[in-house]
Amino acid sequence: MKRVLSLLLVLFCYSKVSAQFEYDIRYYGEESGFYDTDEISDIQVDSEGYVWIVSFSGITRYDGEVFEKFKSNNITHSNFLRFYEGADGIKVITDDEGRLFFVDSDSLIGHTLNDSLVKYNRFKLWIDIQVKSKNNITVSYRGFHTNCYLLLGTEIVKLNYPRYESFRGINVFINDKLNIYHTTDSSSFHLNGTFSLQDNNQKILDSIVFTDEQYLIQPEYIKLPNGEYLLIVGRNYLIHLNENKILSKLKIGRLSRIFLDSQGRLWLSTLDGEIYVNETNDYSSKENFIRLKIQNYSVSSEDKQGGIWMYSKNGKIQRLDIDLNIISKTKNANLTSFVGLNNNIVYYSTANRQLKWINLNTKDKDSLFIESMKDNELVSYLKISDSITWVTSRLQVVKLKDSMAEVIQFNELLYPNFRKNNSSVIKLGKNYDSDDLIIGSHNRFLFVVDKGFKFKKHIEFKSIITSVIKHSDFIYVGTKNGLFKGSLSDFIFKQVKKHRIQGTILNLLCFDKGIWFNANNKGVFYFKNEKLNELVVNECIITDPTIVLRDTNELWILSKSINIKLVKEDSLTMESFEPIKNYRVKGFVNDQKNLVFVTQKSGLVVLPFINLENKQLSYPDFFIENVSNGVSTIAPINSVYETKYSQRTINIMLRSISFINDKVSYRYKLSNIEEAWNVTNQRRIQYLQLPPGNYTFELQARTGSKPWSDSKIIHINVAKPYWQELWFLTAIAIILTLLIYWFVKSRIKASKRNDELIINNMKAEQRALRAQIDPHFIFNIISSAQYFIVSNNNIKANEFLNMFSSVLRSNLELAGMNTITLKQEIEFIDKYIKLEQFRLEGKFDYEIYSHKIANCLQEEIPQFMLQPFIENAIQHGLKDINGKGLLTIDFELEKEFFKVTIEDNGWGIKFIQKLKEKYNTKRETFGIEITKERLLLYNKNKKSIEIIDLVEEEKRGTRIVIYIKRILL
Repeated sequence: MKRVLSLLLVLFCYSKVSAQFEYDIRYYGEESGFYDTDEISDIQVDSEGYVWIVSFSGITRYDGEVFEKFKSNNITHSNFLRFYEGADGIKVITDDEGRLFFVDSDSLIGHTLNDSLVKYNRFKLWIDIQVKSKNNITVSYRGFHTNCYLLLGTEIVKLNYPRYESFRGINVFINDKLNIYHTTDSSSFHLNGTFSLQDNNQKILDSIVFTDEQYLIQPEYIKLPNGEYLLIVGRNYLIHLNENKILSKLKIGRLSRIFLDSQGRLWLSTLDGEIYVNETNDYSSKENFIRLKIQNYSVSSEDKQGGIWMYSKNGKIQRLDIDLNIISKTKNANLTSFVGLNNNIVYYSTANRQLKWINLNTKDKDSLFIESMKDNELVSYLKISDSITWVTSRLQVVKLKDSMAEVIQFNELLYPNFRKNNSSVIKLGKNYDSDDLIIGSHNRFLFVVDKGFKFKKHIEFKSIITSVIKHSDFIYVGTKNGLFKGSLSDFIFKQVKKHRIQGTILNLLCFDKGIWFNANNKGVFYFKNEKLNELVVNECIITDPTIVLRDTNELWILSKSINIKLVKEDSLTMESFEPIKNYRVKGFVNDQKNLVFVTQKSGLVVLPFINLENKQLSYPDFFIENVSNGVSTIAPINSVYETKYSQRTINIMLRSISFINDKVSYRYKLSNIEEAWNVTNQRRIQYLQLPPGNYTFELQARTGSKPWSDSKIIHINVAKPYWQELWFLTAIAIILTLLIYWFVKSRIKASKRNDELIINNMKAEQRALRAQIDPHFIFNIISSAQYFIVSNNNIKANEFLNMFSSVLRSNLELAGMNTITLKQEIEFIDKYIKLEQFRLEGKFDYEIYSHKIANCLQEEIPQFMLQPFIENAIQHGLKDINGKGLLTIDFELEKEFFKVTIEDNGWGIKFIQKLKEKYNTKRETFGIEITKERLLLYNKNKKSIEIIDLVEEEKRGTRIVIYIKRILL
């Protein structure tokens, strides 16, 4: 009775197995960078791979990483509805009033005929367009008494499609030979109607009658690969037709969207938020459609990575990543392990000590309860013949023959030196040649038994044995510490190149006259002709692999990043395929048609190899968006990017379109500059100041840990600098010849002028030294000292003479120097001004501002450049004014000069000039004349002194600006 109930349970579970889709769903919202919460009306994928999201208020483009919002504020529009792309890449958006908008850069541009199109769309129903080019667009209006128009640039041409005067219904334009009319018997949208297929002469080719139909939403159609059409008109029917007749109609729901994916699957959406999929190419029965467990979404398009895009009216987006085409699976919560495959019969165990099997051909099932099993997990399988199979568990061996089980307690057969370990498992090795011996392992022991399981020999290894295989006269043993090879005759084992393999050896297989295995999920290795090699695909090591031998000439490598098929015919060939994403394989076996494995969630899964082969490995769509030289974008000429030598900093902007979860990474190199690949996740690559020459830039991309794609290559040419060009070298040679001639000729003149300049400079310096002690100045000092003495103010007289002696001492100390520091000059003029301030008994105040040149105080200038101008300001400007005088001296930098501004609020230039004219004293101060000459010589005839009468600025006084060239520059 238990056996019958168990069988019924298995049959019930298997009856639920049908063609189903396994998919991952990725949602897009603010966390992904998509912020548009308006009602979405369409999602389409263009020829470049971009996803276009059309909402009522705006258009967004997505490349898998960045959402780009297109500007629409400067155009007149209603609710955006659909996205179309022409054969030449022109992209057009429509709105619900019939307008057309072209996509240009990051904005939308309205068609020049939009006002006319709105008038033609008198019923404000949807339109359908066919875009051949920007100046060739066919517009079909869907409504009562409507027609089709051709937009040729700025001209509208009405297409001659006759129609009944009494026609009331919807017109669907399919091509230039075929129209579809859906007519009604009343103005109501709810009553009976006739669907007719007509040619462009209005000849009815076929028709069907609907009952109680509505057609308030936009009709859609698709063209099938065989030239036939599928059409949704109204809400409830899917119509299959060709250009001559209606093939079938199917009432499936209130249909709203329809499209065909790259695998030939038909996708339908309804207004109720249901999604149906058909893979059979038979659209006459609802039984051929799979209803997905996804609600309130509409399906619209497929991207180049096979993802299906869906949207909801409330602004939500999701992408379905379909893993496999069609799979069969048996869910069983008690399933614990997978055993093996024999003559299309799959063996597996469950938690209730039952060994179960399913015939993959007949779908017959059965089970066997093994009472004496000490645990639930069967771990090893070995086919002896069509009727005899050995399976093992922990310390048990089960012999299956004609659906009968004989359990052998393995520890009763143990050789005396074996160590009993109830936690260890018995594993049977794979035998690839026929003989009477069976090899196996238990913990660290390798043993050989005959087909009656009687011991022949054994050996103990230093580490736990993980996999064993017998091939020819040799036994290969995989352990947690490397691979060993030994002879079956002498049973002596040696390690195979320990340093090349790190970690546990797993899953030994014989293929292409070699031994293949994976090592601790770190790569795939093969040992052939006494050489150990690692399998590398496009310079990429395969991680977390599982290897499966389909037959003696075909080996599969399954991993999370890639599936690889190796075929041995005349030579070894390799193909790459997409990985199995949604399953974590616990165990597997295979026949030549199917791969059978156990997963943690889905139970037992049967996957035809043909489904693996149907999914070629996909790479991200990537391209070089633009190349610039730091100044502007470079346009390629015959695929070569050329730039000037002066603009040789090269910026390369990359772009990729990929919608899988793993990010896109790039690797690149530039010939003559780099030998090794550079790897980056950034989209901008820069080369600074490239030397002149011709370069080849090579770029590859990948997602996650997949192998690198094929290379994209561009050529960059950096021109030679003009001084390396022949014309320039010739010109330089001529100019040098002329310069040498001119130099020889003018050398004598230049030498004479230089001698005269030196003589004049020396004379000026001598005159400056003679003027350092101005007799007039000394006379004023003596007069002031006499005044203090006569006034019996001996203290002031003494202080005044001390200050004078300090000024005189500084003068004499600095007189022997050609240059002095700014700090010394400032200290000297400060002492001098204080002396004059004391002499004139506080007639004026003064300020010296040197903070702007605080870092330059140790730089040197010619000595005593400022004192004559300061003396002139005091003597002629401030001494005799009414009120308090003010003298300011400001130091600052101006390019290669020190700029010194001396400003007083005295009488001013014009007033002093009048006094000079009145008293016939026109000559300037002797010290100022000498200093002007010195500055002209020192500054090499550049600007030196500016004298400004502040009366012109509605002030009183004089401003003198002195420029002194910096020696350090």
